[in-house]
Amino acid sequence: MQEIPKKEISITEDGKKLLHSFEEELQLNEPTKEETKKKLEDLISNIKDDFKAFSSDQMLAFIFKSFPDFINDSIKADSLDYEKLFLELYERGLLGISKIAELMGWPLDKAYDFIQEQSGRIHAQ
Repeated sequence: MQEIPKKEISITEDGKKLLHSFEEELQLNEPTKEETKKKLEDLISNIKDDFKAFSSDQMLAFIFKSFPDFINDSIKADSLDYEKLFLELYERGLLGISKIAELMGWPLDKAYDFIQEQSGRIHAQ
């Protein structure tokens, strides 16, 4: 699996415009506005840092399951092993059981059982 180079991930101009629109909508006084802006920037940075650790297939799996309409435009979507990719992310602490359940369209108990079963297989090897 190919890793996405870290230097290629940045906030786009659209992202900067969105952040600016948040500022305008909040209509906060200057100290609160700066504090809120800093929190949003930190949040965006943390999300960006998390995605830097995803392989390209893991990123595609996450996007395709989060936004199923994108699958229509992809020839790769059917070739991804979503369960395996999400298990890898779980094992690395990058994806939680509840998010796996949401992405896979499973009830939480099914996702929990899947993780327990697969983690047991991995550790038994």
